[in-house]
Amino acid sequence: MKQAEQEEQFLGLVDAHRHIIYKVCFMYASGDENISDMFQETVLNMWKAFPKFRG
Repeated sequence: MKQAEQEEQFLGLVDAHRHIIYKVCFMYASGDENISDMFQETVLNMWKAFPKFRG
């Protein structure tokens, strides 16, 4: 899969499940800034693992 296709697919999945990711971050973090940091860190870790994701 080409890099651009991979990025587009990943961003589509993140956008489709943004509310779930945010909800999990909200459960583990306190304060808006911590939630945003955790969300960003979670998405970064998801991106790193995405090439191995099998759906």
